[in-house]
Amino acid sequence: MYQMCQLCQVSQASQASDGWTHCDHSARLAADVSTQGNDPQDMQDKGVTDSTVDTGEIWQRLCRSVENLNRRIMVNADEDPSGTEQAQGLRYAADLLAAGITVCIEHGDADHPEFCRMIDHSMKWGLDAPDCLYLLASISGRHRYRITGHAGSAAHMDIQANWGHFAEGDISKWGTISSIDSTSLVTAADGTVEITLGDGTPGTNHLALDQRAEFVLVRQYFGDWSRERPANLTIERIGQGPAPDAPQITDMQQRYARLCDWLDKSGALWEQMSQGMLTMEPNTVFSNDPQLSSERSGMRGQIYCMGNFACAPDEAVVIEFVRPRAKFWTVGLANYYWQSLDYETRQSSLNMTQVQIDDSQHGDVGDDMVRLVIAHGDPGVANWLDPCGRHTGTLIIRCLLADAPISPKLTLVARTGLDDLLPQATRRVDRKTRAARLRARHAGVLARYTR
Repeated sequence: MYQMCQLCQVSQASQASDGWTHCDHSARLAADVSTQGNDPQDMQDKGVTDSTVDTGEIWQRLCRSVENLNRRIMVNADEDPSGTEQAQGLRYAADLLAAGITVCIEHGDADHPEFCRMIDHSMKWGLDAPDCLYLLASISGRHRYRITGHAGSAAHMDIQANWGHFAEGDISKWGTISSIDSTSLVTAADGTVEITLGDGTPGTNHLALDQRAEFVLVRQYFGDWSRERPANLTIERIGQGPAPDAPQITDMQQRYARLCDWLDKSGALWEQMSQGMLTMEPNTVFSNDPQLSSERSGMRGQIYCMGNFACAPDEAVVIEFVRPRAKFWTVGLANYYWQSLDYETRQSSLNMTQVQIDDSQHGDVGDDMVRLVIAHGDPGVANWLDPCGRHTGTLIIRCLLADAPISPKLTLVARTGLDDLLPQATRRVDRKTRAARLRARHAGVLARYTR
């Protein structure tokens, strides 16, 4: 039984009435305290106090959630003789756990917030964008905040105040309260910026909050990976005082409960959405309504064109669409677990700056065609997308603030017939040029994710 996802309209397994697929310890999880909010008073209102907390049970619950990751990474060895997907599953489990610890435990304090990278090139989940740097900080609608720093030089930056949490594993349980992006963000002559968050009269660079607010999300999209640099931002609660001498047990119980939800619920959601794409007809895609993108913490005004690719070693898949008139666009490949493929050392994605366009006979930008080739082994085509040894996977085209929908066409062709399908004007590269481009990608990613 399948139902349609409200955000991206991907078929996903129907969930129980409480919003997620039950596992063998769901009764215990349902009885645990709510993870909404960061106020210890919420715990006391439910009769949970420092003296009633069983730290052993808190830890055991986390151990059960980690153990249950096994069901997300199980791959039949007979179907994976090389062990590639089994190894990737182990890596995905570690990535999901690391991201959960980062977001739910280390940066779960709305009173003393700090930006963290909720995704990076070595910690992927949720169909991450190869061109995007994601920052997240916990907030509360009870407070006011200030973001300051240098805005950087990314092609586009978007800052959202959101309610709910990705740990809920149900897109109906999170959404956007307010947002601001590069098209309206006011910066000083030296590139510095100040943004306020809270109630009160809106002013320059202000994000309104309400009592539901739980996190602020910053997305930075990079076109020229070699030259564009990330923002250097800090966030503080206005009137913020010193942190407590030591963690409070009720607060840690909330954070651990949220981490368990992250592993149990969000892990199930990403799996369902990925499987929804992979079970579509091979080499097909669909698009969302960009007007609805930001309702559930997606990028405001962004078209998400998603689907799958299927390509055997002796085949190639050609992706074609008219070059969009848009603020930013990018194409990327992802694996079974909804993680982007290696974009640091392999060319598994291309954006509007990196791609090379085949000029049309009319010479008009609006008629120019984007052609990309998925193939195993370098076909010598400039716009090659490397599937990193995978015969199947997910595919996404992101198109921001476009003036019209995009209609990609995917064509499966025998590898020997690839040159017959491509125009004679198709841009080609030799091994030396390819190697130089891969070195530049590597350097660009490391510059973005400076430690």
